[in-house]
Parts: sequence; structure tokens; C-alpha cells
Amino acid sequence: MKTLTCILVDDEEKARDNLENLIKEYVNKLQIVKKCSNITEASKAIDDYDPDIIFLDIEMNTATGFDLLEKLKDDWYNVIFVTAHDEYAVKAFRYSATDYLLKPIDIDELVESVEKIRTGQSQKEQALEVTAGSDRDVKKLAVPIHDGVKLVNIDEIIRFEGTGNYTDVFTDEGDKGTFSKGIKHFEEMLANKNFIRVHRSHLVNINFIKEYHKGRGGFVILKDGTQLEVSRRRKHDLMDKMIS
Repeated sequence: MKTLTCILVDDEEKARDNLENLIKEYVNKLQIVKKCSNITEASKAIDDYDPDIIFLDIEMNTATGFDLLEKLKDDWYNVIFVTAHDEYAVKAFRYSATDYLLKPIDIDELVESVEKIRTGQSQKEQALEVTAGSDRDVKKLAVPIHDGVKLVNIDEIIRFEGTGNYTDVFTDEGDKGTFSKGIKHFEEMLANKNFIRVHRSHLVNINFIKEYHKGRGGFVILKDGTQLEVSRRRKHDLMDKMIS
């Protein structure tokens, strides 16, 4: 069983500690990587750790959990709302929440929520293994374009940009196509090629990176002029790949 990672977002320390204790005692294979007291801390933790699950309170001192989701609207995460307010349930599911737990937390509901996510991820990973397994040595990709499909050599692809369950592909001839698959699919498929995930939303052909500029995570400039943010947790992998 794979260990999942999570962050806890709640402005009340007692609530964070209580949820932490419940997870440690009752939920198997779930690692808490960060506890956050506001959405600024949470946004940074998501960038740093790319957690599998976000446990999110709704009403906090300076903002709401929905404000955090607005910041993340171009990315998809497993969000479990943990709140004392049942009136937000409909709105929460409009934001594609995985589950909605009311305080005080029911242990069985907590365990069930996590297992629901774990089962979904397991099925997704198995599907990816089957798909990627047959495509490991792929040399071309059929890219959907405005009037059909174009076969593109893998080494002519500049980058992939993921948004939820969709991924855009950009080629050095200026073509752009959209696939109804998440970016993880292409990361797995091209694992033995010259591609590196520099951010949760960006998979880049290393041969098209022109410059890397330092920072907390820094950013890369590609040969077509595109500038992409590099997440801090992926910076060292990028540097290793660039100098190898």
C-alpha cells in the first residue's frame, strides 16, 4: 500500500492538532507533511510538497478555504473539507471536493474519505502503467490540431502544460494540441526520454531549455521564449538533469 501525503489547513491550532492525532492513530499510510494556519502557508506548502490530499477548513480568520481553491483553480487536488459549518456543503462540491467532514470528526468517515482517494489513485496508477508500458519506446505522438491529427516526433515537442485532467502540448513548429489526459500520463510515458517535470503543471523537453534563473524555485526560459516557474521541490532534479 502506497503512503499518501497530506497537508492540514486550519486557523485553529487545537483543530489542527486534533486532526493530526486522529490521522496518526486511525489512518494507515498517510503522512502529514505540513500543518498550515492560513491560505498563504497552505499555498506555499502545496507548491513545496505537492500533497496527495488537502484537509481544508472553510472559515478562517483572514480568508476562506474557497479562496485557496480559487488560487488553485488551474490545478486539480483531492480536497477534504473539515469544518463545523454544514451550510457550505453544496458550494464545496461545486469546487469538486472529494469529501466534506463535519467537526467533531467522525473517525469512520475520515478513514472512508482517505480510502476513497487511495482507491481512486491506485486504479489511475494501474491504468497509467498499462498505457505507459506499451508506449515506453514511443518515437512519435499523434497531436490533435485544429483540422485533424499530426504525427510529431517526440524530440520536436517543447513542453506539456497540464490543467486538471487536460494537457496541452506545444511543438517547435508552433503547433498546439490538447489531450484529455492529465500531465502525469505523459510524465510516465516519457520517463526514459529527455523530459523533466519542473512544476506540477509543466513537463519540459530538456533540450529546449535555454536558461535557468535562480530563486526560491527559480524559472526557466525556453528557446521559444516561454518562461516557466520551477517549483522548489523540483529544482534540484532539474539542475541534475541539466548538468548530466
